[in-house]
This record gives sequence, structure tokens and C-alpha cells, in this order.
Amino acid sequence: MPELDSDFSDYIAESRTRIRQALREYYFREGESPFLGAYTLDQVARMRAPFEYAPASNCDESGEQPRQGILMLHGLTDSPYLLRPIASNLAFRFPCALIRSVLTPGHGTVPGDLLTTNLSQWRATVDYGVQSFAGQVDELTVLGYSNGAALALDYLNRNPSLSQINRLILISPGIQAASDSAWLAPWLKWIMPWINEFPDEDAVKYESFPTHAAGEFYRISSAVRNNTYSAPSIPARVLVSGMDTTVDARASIDYYCTWLDNGQSKLMLFNGEAVGPLPEACDTIELLSYQDPDERFRSFSHVALAMPASDSHYGLDGAYPACLTYFQNAELYQQCRADNEKTVYGESSLLDEQRMVDGKLLRRSTFNPLFDEVIEELACFISGDC
Repeated sequence: MPELDSDFSDYIAESRTRIRQALREYYFREGESPFLGAYTLDQVARMRAPFEYAPASNCDESGEQPRQGILMLHGLTDSPYLLRPIASNLAFRFPCALIRSVLTPGHGTVPGDLLTTNLSQWRATVDYGVQSFAGQVDELTVLGYSNGAALALDYLNRNPSLSQINRLILISPGIQAASDSAWLAPWLKWIMPWINEFPDEDAVKYESFPTHAAGEFYRISSAVRNNTYSAPSIPARVLVSGMDTTVDARASIDYYCTWLDNGQSKLMLFNGEAVGPLPEACDTIELLSYQDPDERFRSFSHVALAMPASDSHYGLDGAYPACLTYFQNAELYQQCRADNEKTVYGESSLLDEQRMVDGKLLRRSTFNPLFDEVIEELACFISGDC
């Protein structure tokens, strides 16, 4: 955990060193990469570490334009890599912006580190991230994905009058878990330490999931739902998949319509038909869908919205195909990972009784074919030109 007055470049360097040490001890002990994509130790450490895009050297210091800052908060079991494509695109659009991503404790190293980290540590890291922009920017946008979105809202609830945040971007927000049994996680951890255990072959995200981490997510999402007493006056952009099987899309929509729909905000709803009728009084919801001419992309999942199809790791036929739904069947698992012709991309709710989609295997969609439209909207939102 960084001290509040730590230099951000030192924080990045120390985080990368710690990640590299853990990876070397637990994953690269035999020398060869255990991750799909055959990444080197240094590559994985950079992919998982917090990052910064500093303003270009030729930026105007006259003060005529507000200095923009963007803080990015990743999700549970994730790493900052999942927000890098958005960050790099916004850095291109706003070369004078200061863009930073923090790494919440327990992440980036090994899944077992999530057995002991807690919400107070996550909150302290978010506080550090916000504080790191003090005196360096005039306007601050916080972008949170999944658990990071809950942490962003929690920060606003904890700092209603002291907030330095001017805009809010929430992607697949963790307002409420999709599972009806999520409330059991804080107690189940004593008898069932792991919700699932996998080989962890994804270079940028844990595949094994400790029950304790699920319990901490339940705490933060409950805090957001129960401790929001006044609507933030800042504008927001919220991206939700109607077919999300990780978080409850309906809860996200209801939260938006109750607390964030302030005349300056918008919710972009992908696969909107899956959630049924929308609240009539909430008319700032934009419905988006995508018809793939090749019929390989079928629906947007929880993890799809922030990643372009061109990404070498998570993109179309990228280094990491998400096939864990077939993990118990070695033959189907290997076929799903290796056969691009016989797989489609979508959320797991599409699976039929044979765990297929129209006779094909399902890779969980890890990219967004409408990514360019998302970047256009976010750039317009940040610049105030929408």
C-alpha cells in the first residue's frame, strides 16, 4: 500500500518490483512462461503493474485549457491491463492529460494474496490515487471498472464535500453481485477458502477466486447501495451489459436511474433486450447492439466492454481465449482454446443444455466490437463537447 505522499513514479517502480518477485517465485521458477501467450517475466510484470501516461512535453502551460486528470480503478481479480486500451486511446485524444491507474492490494501477484487483503486497504489505495493528482490537474475524471466502479462510488459517499472528482465513468459497475448467494461469502470463507481454483494461465487476471475476496466485494457493493443518501451532482457515463453474469445489470440500471441520472449523465446499455422493460422515468439510457456478419460475436459479457477486438491478449482470436466453462472436460477445453472456427464469443448465459451455442463452443467475450464508439463517447464526455 502506498503512503499518501508517495511519488507516483516510485509507486509504479516498487509495485513492478514486487510483482516481478512474486511471479518469479511462483510462476517462472522453472524458467518457462506458464501463461498463454508465452510472455516473459518482464512482460507480465509490466502488464499487471500500475501505469501512468504523463502530459506531452509541448503542452500549453498558459492555463487557457483546464489540466485534465484521469484515474483508473480496475476490477476484482483483475489488473490495470484491462484498462490500458482505454487509457492509451484517451492519452492519444488528450495528450496534455495526466492518466494514472493504481493496483489495489492483493492483485497483480498470486491469487492467494487476496486471502488476506481487505476493503480498508482498497479504500486507502483509492484515496492515494485521488490524492496523487492534487495540484497537478484542474479537472479529475475517475474511471472504475466492476469492483473499481464500486470503489469510486464508495469514495464519493465517504467524501461528499471534499471530493476532487469532476466526472465519473463506470464500466460493468459492481453495484450488486449476480449470484443470489453472494451474501454468504463473508461467512463461507471459514469453511470454503476458494470459490474456484484453476491453473491461472491468464497473464493479466486471476482465474482462481478466493471466497474472502468475494466477501470483500459483497461489503463494498453493499456499502455503495446502503450508504448513498444524496445524488452526486457530477456527470457520469455508465456502461452496462444486459447479459452480465458477474454483476446484476438490473441493479446497475436502477442505481443509475436513482442516483446518477442528473441531466448530465448517460447509461450505455449493451444487449439491452436481456434486462426487460426499462424505467420510464429514466430516459437517458442508450441501447447498443452489434450484429456480427460472421456470427462469431454473439453478446457482450461483463469483461468485454473495455477491450478492443484488436487487443493481442483478449481480442478476437487473441492469446487468451476464455474457455473456463469447459475446464472439467479436457477435450472440450482444449478444443475451445485451439479451434477458432468452431467457437463463438458471448456471455455464458447463452449456453444451451449441451453447453453449446448453435452447435459451437463458447468463449466468453473478452472484447467489444463497438470499442471505437465507446472511446468517441468517453472523449466527448471528458472534453465537455457532448
